[in-house]
Order: sequence, then C-alpha cells, then structure tokens
Amino acid sequence: MTRIAVLLLLLILALLSVGQLASIKPGHATTADPTTLTIQPVVTCCNSGNPLMPPATFRVDVKLNLAAGEVMNGFDVRVNYTNPHSNGQVGAVQAWKVIYDNNIFASYSAAPSADCVDGIAQSNSICASDDSLMPGQIHFAEATVGTYSGPASGILFSIMFNVTGRNSSIFYFDRANLINPRDVSNPSIINPHFIQTITLSGGFGNNGIVAFFNYQTSKPDISPALLPTVPVNFDASQSLNANSSTIQIVSFAWDFGDSSQGTNSSNVSHAFALPGTYLVKLTVTDSNHKTGSLTWPVTIVPSLGTLLLDLVDSVGSVIHDSVLVQAFNSSSSTSPFLKQNVTQGNQALLQALVPGTYLIRFSASTVESSSKQETVVPGFTVRDIVVLSLIRITPPPDYSTIIFLGSTLGAIAIFSVALIVKRNRAERVRSKQPNRPKKTRP
Repeated sequence: MTRIAVLLLLLILALLSVGQLASIKPGHATTADPTTLTIQPVVTCCNSGNPLMPPATFRVDVKLNLAAGEVMNGFDVRVNYTNPHSNGQVGAVQAWKVIYDNNIFASYSAAPSADCVDGIAQSNSICASDDSLMPGQIHFAEATVGTYSGPASGILFSIMFNVTGRNSSIFYFDRANLINPRDVSNPSIINPHFIQTITLSGGFGNNGIVAFFNYQTSKPDISPALLPTVPVNFDASQSLNANSSTIQIVSFAWDFGDSSQGTNSSNVSHAFALPGTYLVKLTVTDSNHKTGSLTWPVTIVPSLGTLLLDLVDSVGSVIHDSVLVQAFNSSSSTSPFLKQNVTQGNQALLQALVPGTYLIRFSASTVESSSKQETVVPGFTVRDIVVLSLIRITPPPDYSTIIFLGSTLGAIAIFSVALIVKRNRAERVRSKQPNRPKKTRP
C-alpha cells in the first residue's frame, strides 16, 4: 500500500461459569496515568470440551486509557493468543469475530483498514502481508479524520471467542500502535506520531490451578520500556483455581531467571541489572496444596533509544527519491552527528541514541528541505510519520505558439511587401513608356 498504514494495543481477562469457573483477569494501570491498553474482564460458562454440547462463547473488550494531552485518529493493534483451536489442531480457545460497531470511532463512520482473524480476512477487509497464516492471531486497524482526545477511555474493539477445550491461554500484544495526528513540537501542524503506550497481557483458564502474572515498569514517566536497574512491578493477583471460586491461592513462588527469588506475595518488584531476556517463572499453590505454574519471557532493553521515521509526501505516498536525513544535537548545531541516505521504503532508522531531544533535517532534490524535533525515549522506539512537501517544478514558458504566429505574420508581411514592391515597379515601368497615337479606321 502507498498510503500511511494506520495504527494500536490490548490485554487481560476473567471468566465464570455455571457449575464450573473459567476466568480471565485484568491488569492494573500505573499511578502516572500513561496511555494504556487492556482487555476487560468477561464472564462465561465453560461446558466446552464436551462434543455433545455447543461451545461456550465469551467477549473480550480491548480498552484504551488515553493520557491527558494526547489525541488519536487511528490505531493498528495485533493480538496473539496461545493454545489456539482450529480444524487442524485441538486448543482451548478460538477467536471467530471482531466487533467494532460501538467503539470510540463509531460516531466518525470510520472503516477498518485491517480486520483479520486467524489469517482470514473479515468484513470485506484485508489481512496484512506480515499477518500469521496460522491460528492464534487477531489483527484490527482503523482510522478516521475525526480525533479522540485524552484524558478519556473507551473500547477500541471487541473479540468473540469460543471455548473449545479445557486448558489455559495467554493473550498478549504483538503490535500496538496508536496514532496522534499532531506534531508534538507544533500542535497546529498535522504531522502524525505514534503514542507511547503501556500494554498489559491477559490469561484465560478453565481447568485446574491457573497461574498468571502481568508486569510493567515502576517508572512509566521515564519510559514505557523495561530498563536495567529500574524496578519492574509484577502482579499475580489474578491467579486462580478455575474449578472453584471458593478455593484461594495462598502461596506465590517467584524465580526471575537471573538467580534471584521473589518473596511470597502476589505483588513484587524486581530490578534486572543488565539488558536481556529473562524467563520469569511463577508457581502458585492453593489452600488444597494444588499447584500451577507459568513461565514467561521478560525482556529488559538498553537505556539507549531509537527513532523510526516514515518519510511520505502530503498524500501518504513514499518519496520517489533518495532523502538525506541528518541528526543534530540542537538547533544551534552546525554539523550533524549522524547522516543517513534513505531510499528503499523511505524509512529512516536511527539507533543507539542517548535519550533527549534532537533536530532532524530532511533534504532531497524533489522535496523541500525541512526539519523537525524528535524526542528519544530510553529503551523505546519512537516512531513518527514525517510529511515532506514535494518541490513544484514550474515548466519553462511555451513560446512555440508565439514563434509560429510570429513566423506566420512575418511571412505574410514579407509576401505583402513583395507584392507592393512588384506593383509599384510595374506602375513605374508603364509611366515611362511614350504615349502611342490611337489608330483610326479608314
């Protein structure tokens, strides 16, 4: 597609039944009130797994909490879920429909730009080229000319699930992009950027002891990413006994994958010293001494940041020329500390940047030179859409008609003069001849 791809985020669940219980539990927003995406609790019965009974269904709402000062006019969200069910494999849950009729953009008559469930396009929409062809993924994106302003909250979309087996599943964001149509350095300019967002995952279970935890940085005001030495808050309070709501979880054992152990608590904090991916394991025990466990990767990223800039023209098409991108430490800097020629895909990737504000300049033979301020966030990829103005080349004046008319008029004039000269010459010749007497008849 040559247009700007539109963009955002999700997670968390809870589930009850008649006779037996299945739950999906929500996470918790941070105290700094950042922009957050979660999946709201749902309730369902769970008689699935019995071929003589229809599968139970439940609805999950993907909800947005938009921070103050942010506006958005588009989102692009992709959710993965584990233990999926399909005709070729037996799993615990199966997504079958995306509902967006009453979402935050309902009054704008917005249309989805992507609506894909388990690799199958829905509602006459499309699947993206990088969507998985295997079951276990939901992709939905939508855009509109109207804007949704924070602080506010609302539903982005909902997912309908069938419960197809007695097991558990984890729901997590594969992609979560929210688009703010304004230039952060000059709000009066339409120049989209991506909103920093904290995403919270969710878990489902309808059999036995279900261990589940969520995690997020303790300092979202610094960065939504997980950074070295910055404590990460872990929350396992939504772990449960899926077979009985009266049996409580009484013990929580944590292994953070870096030779550190956690205290016996549902809510703990732990700081990782170095960047890397750690396998964090939670084991929970109920009052009947039955256990369940969950191991999940937690990635700690370096404190340096990245800029990912999409270069487009005023209608959203890629620039058909090489663009020189230069980064300066400030507007007063005379020489750039980084240069990059951007051609294929018109996407500039500036990596390993110290957090702070930089001036980025853009120039090419076919676009007007321009500059923009970008703020690098620790451990985070700041994505921005940079709109460049094409140079309007004024063609030289077309003198062909004038030359033709001039040549024609000139030829006519020359021809006329020649006729006049010829006539005058003939008259002079006649005037010099003697008069001859008229002949008379005899």
